[in-house]
Amino acid sequence: DHYLIKRIGSAFPEHQILTEETESVHGNLAEIPDLWIVDPLDGTINFSRHSKHFAISVALVQKGVPVLGVILLPLERKLYYASSVSPLAYCNGKPIYVSRVSEFREMVIATDWPWNLELRKKVLPFAEKFFPVVRQIKMAGSAVADLASLAEGNIDAYYHPGLKPWDMAAAVLLIREAGGVVTTSSGLPWTISDKDIFAASPKAYEMIERKLKE
Repeated sequence: DHYLIKRIGSAFPEHQILTEETESVHGNLAEIPDLWIVDPLDGTINFSRHSKHFAISVALVQKGVPVLGVILLPLERKLYYASSVSPLAYCNGKPIYVSRVSEFREMVIATDWPWNLELRKKVLPFAEKFFPVVRQIKMAGSAVADLASLAEGNIDAYYHPGLKPWDMAAAVLLIREAGGVVTTSSGLPWTISDKDIFAASPKAYEMIERKLKE
């Protein structure tokens, strides 16, 4: 993260920077005019076990709203990016879109274990609700990489309690620009201060939300 902080700080000296390692900014995140949120390595265990599924995430957030998001999966050679001034999201220069899967039997959902043991208890009932009806439930070990995969249409939904802004900021913009829906796990509008996320293609979101209410 030292390299990214140095480059961003040099180019935008008046902006604030938030990273997992520093975790210190001045003021409410939703009120900061220009805030760079950086995760230099999401999927640490995957990285340590020589799995390719890890990511680097950089987002520019203005008063709580992500306006620029870049996610790099270096060993998978995928560079995702989106901007609020463009109506599209991209991977390696090509537009990407969320999936159009419209049946549970074809649906792939991703989730993962939070570090907090109490929050893990929220994952179990969610998984138990859907594993009998969906094609697959994945736990791949990197929220950033999974959320980017959702934007690209490789998975249909992602649920995770207990995340941090650097896990979500860039990916939220990417998913929205790719046509997806992002809320909290309880269906409220997602904000930069939230600690959980439920993201999906519009059709998957509608189907999952309806089943959760059954």
